[in-house]
Amino acid sequence: MGIGMLAAPWVVWTSLAAGGAQHAAGSAVIGSAGFDHPVASWIEVEAHSGVGGLGESKDGTALLRIGAGGRITPVHSEFRPFLYAGLAHWHTVSYPDLKRAPASNIMGDSNAGMHHRTGGEVGIGFSWPTLIEDDLPWSHKLRSEVRLSTVILPDNMGPGKYLFGEISLGYVF
Repeated sequence: MGIGMLAAPWVVWTSLAAGGAQHAAGSAVIGSAGFDHPVASWIEVEAHSGVGGLGESKDGTALLRIGAGGRITPVHSEFRPFLYAGLAHWHTVSYPDLKRAPASNIMGDSNAGMHHRTGGEVGIGFSWPTLIEDDLPWSHKLRSEVRLSTVILPDNMGPGKYLFGEISLGYVF
C-alpha cells in the first residue's frame, strides 16, 4: 500500500502550547493531544483537542480547543518543515462562571456563561525524529515537533487574535 492508504504511518502526539491574546492581560497555556496522517506525498491531515486557560488565575478564562486541518510537508522526509491551516473551535468560560455552574459549563451550556467561538488557525513548524538512546526498542518511533501558530476567532466574545508557540512529542504507528 502506498501513501494515503491505511498502511501509511499515523502519528499520535501530545503537546504544550503557550502564548497570549491581542489586547488581553496574562498569558495562555493549553495542553493538547492529537494525530496526523499522510494522505498524499506532500499532504497530511491533522486533528487535535486540548484544555487550558488564559489570563489571571482568579478572573481568567478556561478554554477547550478543538481543531482540524491540513499540513503541506514532505511526508517521506525524516526532517519535515510544514505549513498548517485549519479550522479552530473553542469553548471559553470565565473562571467565576465555571465555579458558579461547573456542570452546566462542562456540558457546553451557553446560558451558564460558555462561549462557542469558531475561526481559523495558520502556522509553521518543523518535525524531526526524537534523538534519544538507540538501544531502546521504541526510540525510533518517537517524533518531536515545534510550531508557531496564529488563531483568529472573529467574534465579539473575547480577544480575536492569539499567538502560540507549541512543542509536541509523538509516537509513530
